[in-house]
Amino acid sequence: TSLCGDVLQYRSGWELAMMRWLDANESVCAWRYEPFSLEYVATESPPKIRLYVPDFLVVWSEGHSELFEVKPNKRIRGRVVRKAEAAAELAYDLGCTYSFVTEDELRKMGAMR
Repeated sequence: TSLCGDVLQYRSGWELAMMRWLDANESVCAWRYEPFSLEYVATESPPKIRLYVPDFLVVWSEGHSELFEVKPNKRIRGRVVRKAEAAAELAYDLGCTYSFVTEDELRKMGAMR
């Protein structure tokens, strides 16, 4: 259950670790799991449009917002990179940032061992 009382269906233990970390972090004003979908070009020839749903939208207490994708280091390639490029463009347009949270970041944050 999130801070706002929503019952969430997470897709991995790493996403659950991120949720718990966000709930416990005093610098987090609000967060949303799978906040929206956006279109991205999955293939160039022929052009194929797909939908991508970022994992988290976080609003920090100082007012800055960030989009996060929780993903293993080894999976950040190909289609995942194309999704990330589309999300980073949207984040820029919205005045926020986009980044991956990998197992390395989760460990550094203390969200997992």
